[in-house]
Amino acid sequence: MFEDEEARRRPASAEPPAIGAPLHALSVEELDEHLALLERETARVRAEIEKRRDVRSAAEAAFRKPSR
Repeated sequence: MFEDEEARRRPASAEPPAIGAPLHALSVEELDEHLALLERETARVRAEIEKRRDVRSAAEAAFRKPSR
């Protein structure tokens, strides 16, 4: 009736599930870890986007024609 929890558990060194991979075999703890990883990655990507927007704005300002 109940699956052996140890048999279902992934090794600690296992890769996290790929984006879009089925999640049904993961435990609540593994899902929490996966979500935390995704949140950290989202923050990292947002910071990179912001940095690139700042660079673009600076470049546009440097090459903008002066107003008359």
